[in-house]
Amino acid sequence: MKLPAASRSLQTRPIVLLLAGAVFINYFDRGNLATASPLLQKELGLSNSELGILFSAFFWSFTQTLGGPRAAGQWMGIQNLCANAAGVLAPLITGFLIHRSNNFFWPFAIAAAVTLLGVLAYTVVIKRVAPVAF
Repeated sequence: MKLPAASRSLQTRPIVLLLAGAVFINYFDRGNLATASPLLQKELGLSNSELGILFSAFFWSFTQTLGGPRAAGQWMGIQNLCANAAGVLAPLITGFLIHRSNNFFWPFAIAAAVTLLGVLAYTVVIKRVAPVAF
């Protein structure tokens, strides 16, 4: 049975809000994990590689669920590309802005804007949350 478009839209919004909430919680969980990492590494006897795997284990479930069995590798590749680009560009931009302005306002403002852009993408741009077939 196919639902009317208005009903599908009403069903999609809670899912998008839940995903946005999960991203928000994940952000703080990841930050807390980074703060506690020296203690965790010592207590659990983790190597640097094992600690890296622990840090990277947060979004694999989203990638595999949305990508489906055939496209999970492609989704993971795109996700890793974006994450690595951000990991290279963010410190460069932050260092440049701090050097030019001698304060942290603009780096924090840009980080907040990127975060809000991500929330906007989840709530406005993504119309339907479902596996994508490549």
